[in-house]
Amino acid sequence: IEPRPGVVVPPESDDKRRDALKEELQVIKASFRVFILFLISWAPVAVLILVHPGSGVSRGVYIYAGLMAHANSTLNFLIYFLANDTFRGALYHFLRQPFKVLDGLCFLLKK
Repeated sequence: IEPRPGVVVPPESDDKRRDALKEELQVIKASFRVFILFLISWAPVAVLILVHPGSGVSRGVYIYAGLMAHANSTLNFLIYFLANDTFRGALYHFLRQPFKVLDGLCFLLKK
């Protein structure tokens, strides 16, 4: 966005805008990865639904499809962990002081 003529824009605002755009791009990339991973993880289940259960598909294929679908949740966590500095920092904080964090959470829930 170009400033109006005669309006002085402090250089810090450009840095803030650039940082905000960088963070937004990271969120978009992580969301896209989560979406692609969802498609890959649930594709075997979708194929098995389309192929009728009586078509002679082995039980192992059904187990594999179910494991892939359920693994999606764990893999989402890894994507967020690797892509988001804030999420990573919060997780490190939680792992260093789990009881303090949980105690604070319980205190908030009591209110």
